[in-house]
Amino acid sequence: MFDETKPDDLVTNTPLEPATPTVTRLSDDSPDAARYRAILQRQIDEGARRAADVITTIERDQPRDQIVRARAAGFDVAPTHGIRVRIADDWYQPTDFALGQIAGRAGVPLPYLRELAAPRSAPWQHQLASEILGQHHGNAGDVRVLVRSVRGQLRGWVSDKYRRLDSRPLVDALASEARSVGAVPIDGVATETRVAIKVILPRILEPIPGEFLVYGGEWSNSDFGNGTHSFRTFALRVVCLNGMTRENLLKQVHLGARLSEAIEFSDRTHRLDTAASVSALRDVVRGALGPTGRDRMIEHIRAAHDRAMSKTQLSTATRTLPKQVQKSVVDAFESSDVINLPEGNTAWRASNAISWVARHTEDAELRLDLERAAGALV
Repeated sequence: MFDETKPDDLVTNTPLEPATPTVTRLSDDSPDAARYRAILQRQIDEGARRAADVITTIERDQPRDQIVRARAAGFDVAPTHGIRVRIADDWYQPTDFALGQIAGRAGVPLPYLRELAAPRSAPWQHQLASEILGQHHGNAGDVRVLVRSVRGQLRGWVSDKYRRLDSRPLVDALASEARSVGAVPIDGVATETRVAIKVILPRILEPIPGEFLVYGGEWSNSDFGNGTHSFRTFALRVVCLNGMTRENLLKQVHLGARLSEAIEFSDRTHRLDTAASVSALRDVVRGALGPTGRDRMIEHIRAAHDRAMSKTQLSTATRTLPKQVQKSVVDAFESSDVINLPEGNTAWRASNAISWVARHTEDAELRLDLERAAGALV
């Protein structure tokens, strides 16, 4: 789907004036050029495999959809597996994200529900968890929900107005438009509820002296309500491969016309909505990865490099992160490391501190969120 390629010649940006970046080419035999091209090529080789894995996941994990009245659902707690949900004659194990959706629609705090349904909890607590969900949903009137499952696992419990977008033609559109502008895949992430693929233009830029970057875009989608369909631009610092995801150019909230109970009509609506989204994605990818998008990113990076930032300011900017993650970010920012992070107490170094922590985070969902937090500082 994606073509493999090798990085272009190393280039540098030497502006005639701050708002108008221009590109000049470094010597092909420059030692730095060869070293950075080798670093980038290794990341492209590894990233292409991760992107291929995401595409395989998208093709394999197509959701099964059922529109049901909330009052018709059943709930119980299996001692070793937690809460189960009955739809018609079938029982499903919800993901933690889907359980959060179920709890939210019932108005029940998710931590409390988790505690009741935990394996160590008493039988009466398990019974209470089932009773709470059963009563709330059983008295929901005529409310309908769209239940999305994959291989018997309940992954989405969303409104019957949920706008379903098929990720298969969307990722096809991403691949074809990326090829048309010379972009190649460099990363991919697939979780139970979200997918993302990054592509870059394999030309190394130097917007700040000594700072070697590549420019690209990140496509992401969730079939289960965990975020919008989006395309964001980003910069990747080649020396350490830190990445920050910045600008959301395509943001589609997954809400549309109320779905009919007739499966035929629902499938037709599904296809039409996806076709419109495919067209929009093609336009956005072409525009975002063009010279204007690249130059806009360079201007923001230069501004972040010139903007001072203190430990206190960084702590405030990252206050919504988990406490331990926030501490790791601040510790990285205050460290003496000038290899993996740029020099100076600046917003650019702070952004890279977040990206550095993201790169070493095993939780794929948290990693995506951290990369976007890094972009917010730029």
